[in-house]
Amino acid sequence: MAAARFIRFFSRRQTKNSATTLNDENIHYTNSKLLTNSNGKIHSAGKKQQQQQQQSIPIKNGLVCTVVFLDGDDVNFEVDRKAVGKSLYDKVIAHTKLVEPDYFGLQFTDTHNVKQWLDPTKSLKKQCKIGPPYTFRFRVKFYTSDPQNLHDELTRYLFVLQLKDDIRTGKLDCSSGLDIELAALTVQAELGDYTSDEHSVETISEFRFLPDDRQTEEFEEHVLQKWSTYKYRIYLNFNLKLKKSIFLSYSYNRCLTPADCEVQYLNKARWLEMYGVDLHTVMGKDGLEYKLGLTPTGILVFENKIKIGLFVWSKVTRIDFNRNKLTIVVVEDDDNDPTLQRDFVFLFRCYDEKQCKHFWKCAMEYHIFFRTTTAAKVKQGARSNFARTGSRFRFSGRTECQATTLGNLNRRSINFERKASQRFSRRASYAIRKKIQEQEILREQEDERLKKLKFEQESKLDETKKTPEKNQDSVSINKRSSSQKNLNLSPTQRLDNLIQASTNDLALEGRK
Repeated sequence: MAAARFIRFFSRRQTKNSATTLNDENIHYTNSKLLTNSNGKIHSAGKKQQQQQQQSIPIKNGLVCTVVFLDGDDVNFEVDRKAVGKSLYDKVIAHTKLVEPDYFGLQFTDTHNVKQWLDPTKSLKKQCKIGPPYTFRFRVKFYTSDPQNLHDELTRYLFVLQLKDDIRTGKLDCSSGLDIELAALTVQAELGDYTSDEHSVETISEFRFLPDDRQTEEFEEHVLQKWSTYKYRIYLNFNLKLKKSIFLSYSYNRCLTPADCEVQYLNKARWLEMYGVDLHTVMGKDGLEYKLGLTPTGILVFENKIKIGLFVWSKVTRIDFNRNKLTIVVVEDDDNDPTLQRDFVFLFRCYDEKQCKHFWKCAMEYHIFFRTTTAAKVKQGARSNFARTGSRFRFSGRTECQATTLGNLNRRSINFERKASQRFSRRASYAIRKKIQEQEILREQEDERLKKLKFEQESKLDETKKTPEKNQDSVSINKRSSSQKNLNLSPTQRLDNLIQASTNDLALEGRK
């Protein structure tokens, strides 16, 4: 037993060599090495200093927590064994240098295979039971209803990464036509302007925009066509005197920058039907399966992916649960008397108590984050109207209104590196089609060569046929001329010619 405890004790203190380990001391060192230039831009002190900053400084009896970020990188953070969730989250924010961290959170999977959000007020060990090392995923927790509320470029970049992952995995369904525009903006942000010499549809096939069963060759061709239209931009000037927009000029060779693409991406993605919807599966009173979606405006109800209802936050008066039974009370106007209001009680059943409590906690956080419309400071541990008697769960953090106000005050310009998307092998059908086209071109060239050769041979044959005819004609002409001469000669002269011809012929035969 003593040997087993000894092995377990030291095995928990081992960290992964493949990921970076950060703790309180080297995070403080990282922040002290940031430099600010005259324009107020923040930049790092160099690669060598960054490598020194990422050297692990062990904490006595520390816990190793692996955080997987939206760009695919995983970093190890070491915290105290008695640390709460806020300690880890503060280190993650210091590592990412975010100024609008209220939209994000750390997500983990519990023993019931339910994805939970890390509570900043509770102990890490009590929340996450799978570990050490404990694995968390840095994700967008609250999707803003208006992208204009996101003032920081890094925040918008992380939002776009989350949306691209949701669309690619099928979590966020994208309508036909809009998926082409979003994919074209992604390619424009990574590769810049389209050039026919360097880019083709094979280049598009290296990216993954949609689930594999939906990304077809036809889709990739449409993306290429849409991408080629982003090379030119049109600028309009609004004339206050004439009260109309006047066309100025084309701006050639001015490509959309990655920041411009991200703004357009968010403005287009916000109109998706399932944008920012946090779905939870429940069972209705009739025994059928439903999905409840938490949104900034309220709770959506879906049956077989069809929206059948919306509980607006202003109409929801109570959300409670008892074991695996979920109760939602909604106030609506009476049909008979509009001045009166009636309470409608909706009962749902979750698969277990953990899932039911998880939905209740998420509903509380959504209600406080989006429904608080004043920028006044919310008290730490604020209670929602849905708080249960005896529950210690309280919302901690800033609301959307507070985050927007703070973002206006803390505007900055920071240089950060955008990581390229994962590339895949090009579609095999394009290579096969290209090879077939090359073979067809070679076949056509060979056919032309054979036709040319045949034409040359026929022309030579025609020439050879024409030459003996000319010789025969000349012989016949000579014969005619000689016969004409013979007619002019006397009989004795003709006889002499015959004798000479015969003697000459005999002489020739004798020689042979």
